[in-house]
Amino acid sequence: MKTARSYAISLATISFVVLFLTGCPPFDYMPPAAPIVTGTTLANGTTPTWSWSSSGGGNGTFSYQLNGETGEWTVTTATTYTPDFTLPIGTHILYVQESDSAGNWSTSGSFSIAVSDHTPPAAPFVTGTTLANGTTPTWSWSSSGGGNGTFSYQLNSETGEWTVTIATTYTPDFALPAGTHTLYVQECDSAGNWSLSGSFSVVLSINEYNIGYEDGFYTDSKYWEGYDDSYLTEPPDGPILYRGSEIPALDDGSYEAGYYDGLWQAYNDGYFVSYDYGFTIGFSEGYDIGYHPDWYAFLINDAHSEYYDGSFMDGYQDGFSEGSVFGAVDYKIGLPFDWEDAMWDYRSGTDVFIDEVGFGSGEIYLYECGIDPNAYYAKTESVRPKTRSGSVRLPREGAAASSPRASVASVMKQLEKAEGTEEQVSYRALTDAARTDLDIRPEYSPRFSERSLKLTDTWLQRIERYRASLTQ
Repeated sequence: MKTARSYAISLATISFVVLFLTGCPPFDYMPPAAPIVTGTTLANGTTPTWSWSSSGGGNGTFSYQLNGETGEWTVTTATTYTPDFTLPIGTHILYVQESDSAGNWSTSGSFSIAVSDHTPPAAPFVTGTTLANGTTPTWSWSSSGGGNGTFSYQLNSETGEWTVTIATTYTPDFALPAGTHTLYVQECDSAGNWSLSGSFSVVLSINEYNIGYEDGFYTDSKYWEGYDDSYLTEPPDGPILYRGSEIPALDDGSYEAGYYDGLWQAYNDGYFVSYDYGFTIGFSEGYDIGYHPDWYAFLINDAHSEYYDGSFMDGYQDGFSEGSVFGAVDYKIGLPFDWEDAMWDYRSGTDVFIDEVGFGSGEIYLYECGIDPNAYYAKTESVRPKTRSGSVRLPREGAAASSPRASVASVMKQLEKAEGTEEQVSYRALTDAARTDLDIRPEYSPRFSERSLKLTDTWLQRIERYRASLTQ
């Protein structure tokens, strides 16, 4: 029996046999190598470019297809491809093959390009005042579309450091010099693209009025005149010493008009600050008296004297009334003695109402900065409703329920911030005379002399702690 043998016949052998038998060269069945395809992995636009080159064996005729190998191929002798349409965001693959002279096509070479969103939003729309009469104008802006509400701005330049914000207004916290000032604003989108700048120019005219106002406002003597008029007023029989209405008012842009307006503001700041210090001291001593086992007997028999004159003692009476209720509440619910915490709770918007006595805090007219007390008195006399305390302040609006004191409050109301509150006035350094006047520690409250005060610090020390808290 013969043993079967297998023979390996090379293509070269076959080609020789075909040529010997037929006299014709054999057919080329060998395809070229796949082309080398390149590009940019992250395109800076939506129409990226691919490039390719032969790997050998081909005739320089190529075919390509984007994002597939089963559709229609485009035949070309070019070695680059850029779509003539916008590609969507995502990954896109170009497949390229090469032909040889025998008509054989190679397998595909390919390259992937990730197309990202590089189309920036439209530039924001920026507005302002073309001619400002002050040194700190305000710019405003809005989106023009395509952004995510994140903005950046830069004043008078586009080459420095940008400030990123979600706000839509900007007011410098420093005085700008006279001249033209341009705010540049850009907006970002979710892909991180920043728009071109929108801008608006403001022309600042630092006129004589502004110079006069600064000179008048920083006249300390007028500030302390207002402070003293408030501090030295002796209600209920003494006259109202307010002299702000005696300061001339000129309706023009002159230095004098600005100067007198500055004096008026300084005087009113001083007058109100004296009232405010009186309120703080009165609150502390009212809290002291209210924080006592017989809080009910005290509150039900206490009567608030409403002076309406914006004086130091008017502030004391107002603060005492509010503080005594808060002191009673804190004692009632077992909170530690802390008049400062209670006062800031009140100033932040908390009102309390005690059912047992039928009233609470917020039952007085609080004097406001910048109001002539003579006109204020006339107004309150004509509209005030009557209660045991003499008059009722308009209720606070909203609700403030964050305080632990809310647990005993059947009524919780929110402070309605009025113009001229402490955030808007100038708290200037106390003079030696003012410090001397405040550097006392009464044994009894001017409002209630039947019980000595537990407080051991002076009026001055309480004011200094209050002022320190204002800056925190």
